[in-house]
Amino acid sequence: MRAILYSMVFIIILAGTGYGELYRYKDSQGVVRYTDNFGAIPEQYRDSAVRQPEVKRTSGQEKGEKATPGQHNDSEKEEQAGKAEDKAEKNRQLAEQRKSLVEQRKALEKEYEQIEKERERLSADRPDASAPKAIKKEYEQEVKGLNERIDAYQQKVQAYEEKVDAFNSKVDQMEVESESE
Repeated sequence: MRAILYSMVFIIILAGTGYGELYRYKDSQGVVRYTDNFGAIPEQYRDSAVRQPEVKRTSGQEKGEKATPGQHNDSEKEEQAGKAEDKAEKNRQLAEQRKSLVEQRKALEKEYEQIEKERERLSADRPDASAPKAIKKEYEQEVKGLNERIDAYQQKVQAYEEKVDAFNSKVDQMEVESESE
């Protein structure tokens, strides 16, 4: 079930790079290049590629008039560039958060395996009714320790799930913001 959730989160992140968008990146010679195909960007430049915002039409353009050179003032261009940079930074942060969540999930899975091995060992080593009291007491202490580990593990899982929910909310919010632009 969790694998499906993680796959969906990954797909949602990738869904932000849809058809018809324009991307800007600099190549190794410092030349600024544009493309509408993210896949056409060489891999070494993809992390630095910035999705360009859609240019908003002025009131004259809405009526069918063509834009004249210089019609968009510098402050509008700076604002649009700033928004694009903010969005690129948010995407980088989400990618880092996703990577961190994947690492945390792997650590939790490893801890779960260790707990299961300990549970199986204790189950196999369970003393019978005729065992000396000291052995039974030692066994009870080991079981108590395992139960404490399980409680701590469950708290970690709950905290992790809250982080995943917060991450998914951020992804949803960015998707809504992208649709409204």
